[in-house]
Amino acid sequence: MSRTEYMRRWRADNQDKVTAAKLRYRDKQALKKINCGRLITVRQEKIYRLTSPDFYNLPYWAAAKLIGVCTATICNELKRIKKACPMLFPLYPPACPGMKMGIDRPSTRYSKWMDDMIIMKF
Repeated sequence: MSRTEYMRRWRADNQDKVTAAKLRYRDKQALKKINCGRLITVRQEKIYRLTSPDFYNLPYWAAAKLIGVCTATICNELKRIKKACPMLFPLYPPACPGMKMGIDRPSTRYSKWMDDMIIMKF
């Protein structure tokens, strides 16, 4: 499946997310940088809200299209937000403490109930 086809299917399946985000963030004048004692700019706040799972949970490319920037800009702005407000991150919950991170991460964890299931299977 090409990227264009994926984007079309995603938009068709998540029309409510796209519509809500368009209605709220259509005003381009609000994207101007306003510094009134804020840690992050208005634009950075909008990017965070669009990509955060607590709000709209849009993919980076969809958020970039709504704001009118490229995907790399979204990534860079999220890095700047993380420097200014680390308490907002991680955007996604961390993995279980028993799970290893990286290439050698096991796909499943061993539990005692698995012994009975294996015996019953064979």
